[in-house]
Amino acid sequence: MRDELCSKIQRVLDKRIRNEMQVVYLLVTFAYSANGDFNGKDYPFVGAGTRNGGDTVSRKPIDAFTINAIVKKAGSVVNATRLVVPRDGKALTITENGTGPNGATHGVRVYKKR
Repeated sequence: MRDELCSKIQRVLDKRIRNEMQVVYLLVTFAYSANGDFNGKDYPFVGAGTRNGGDTVSRKPIDAFTINAIVKKAGSVVNATRLVVPRDGKALTITENGTGPNGATHGVRVYKKR
């Protein structure tokens, strides 16, 4: 994992990208978890690097293929995440929208089954 991170950083530097935020983003550590049921109740995060500085998360199933997760900081929503698996089960799409210290955040990730 460390070698992969170093390679990513080196590629950024090799391309002479001077955007500090991009380099800083590559160096951020994300190591957190939250234990709890999928019942819409808030459960505390443990660790560092939570999305938009959140301190709790609630998860609720929408249907057999979709889960919504809400991240809160001091009781206010800072991130909303939707996880969707298609009926064939060959991918996972995670869509996130929130508000962080630097304004609005948005992301979409797709993981395909091998």
